[in-house]
Amino acid sequence: VSSHDRGLFGIGKLTRTDSETASDQFKFNKEGFIADKSQFNVKSTQATAKSVLLGKNVDVKFNVINSIVNIATNQGNFNDSTGSTLEFPYAAYRTNIDRAEWNIKAKKISMKGDVETSVFTSMNALQQGLAFNGNSAVYDIDQMTL
Repeated sequence: VSSHDRGLFGIGKLTRTDSETASDQFKFNKEGFIADKSQFNVKSTQATAKSVLLGKNVDVKFNVINSIVNIATNQGNFNDSTGSTLEFPYAAYRTNIDRAEWNIKAKKISMKGDVETSVFTSMNALQQGLAFNGNSAVYDIDQMTL
């Protein structure tokens, strides 16, 4: 963590009981923090379950006061090989929807996109690449359903 006239910045991993954020680009403020190009993990409330949400190379705006987290994928540039994804390991789906909002108090993750381009793809090998379009989705953390 370092303090500058522009604010408080950091590199590393921020661990909470409900989530974990790793980034080389943290910026802290009065409401919470921003983490660019981060690995973001929403943990399951069930000890034996896989992660609820896994964001790879995503931008996170975590508002602790309002208990709202905005997650956005990075479209990157042509030479970017790191990829930016939103995955739901427990549900075994991933999506190319580029924005999600986690309401911590409501225990829901909401996503909206364009039905023409938004795709949900199964990560379960038994479903042989099942994919479908959708313009929105809600992940219920208590029920562990997408």
